[in-house]
Amino acid sequence: MGMVFMSSARMTGYDNTDAVSKKAAMEVFYYDADANEGDGQILCPSCNPSGARPEGRQLTQKLLETRWAAARIPVYESQLYGARMISEDGNRVYFDSFDALSPIDVNGEEDAYQWQAPGSGSCTSQSPTYHEVSGGCVDLISSGTSPQGSEITDISTDGRDVFFKTTQSLVNQDPGLRDLYDARVGGGFPPLPPKPIICQGEACLPLPGQGSAEVAPASAVPVAVSRLASKSRAWRTVCPLAWAAMVSASLRSMPAVEPRR
Repeated sequence: MGMVFMSSARMTGYDNTDAVSKKAAMEVFYYDADANEGDGQILCPSCNPSGARPEGRQLTQKLLETRWAAARIPVYESQLYGARMISEDGNRVYFDSFDALSPIDVNGEEDAYQWQAPGSGSCTSQSPTYHEVSGGCVDLISSGTSPQGSEITDISTDGRDVFFKTTQSLVNQDPGLRDLYDARVGGGFPPLPPKPIICQGEACLPLPGQGSAEVAPASAVPVAVSRLASKSRAWRTVCPLAWAAMVSASLRSMPAVEPRR
């Protein structure tokens, strides 16, 4: 049994005094009630693995506008539902960090991270991303290179699907707007099929011995059709989550156009 929360208190001995503002920066903590033979333990997944003081931001979240934070978790949008930030087995914790906790996090912006307990998944005390400061393996979920920040939105019960928002195009089908992605364990989909060949004029005539042509002339193809913003191809694997674009929740429809004559 565990609980994830934010606090500016110094709970693990890590110096959370912000390097810029000199204020106590809020960090993300994980209370593991089953640790130490039931005595419990508090860990700091978001504390900088290097031991350096954090470089946070002033929050804009509701009720936290005056607080300074190095990391955060989503607040409840309503009394009826709050985003899940810990897997059901308590072995994975997810959060956003303004501080760079990975060497590949180089954008100086907010990014999504995963903390994993040693002994679960591929995390061990010998793993390159394991750190004594956090007591687990800390891995980057978002790219760490987006010009704008990325944010955790929610996770599945088992933590195998991590939903996060980013303005960065992580697949070719993404035109660059702010989109919702799914970092999925073993995720990814086959590449999209190639676009149909459109012929024009005499190019539509069948070659000798091939019978009738199987492609339509350009004049018979609607100029605009309804399309689904399907982002369904694996982008890359991250510790060990595979980046796969999440199929858009709604159709982006364009008005049908009569064929040109």
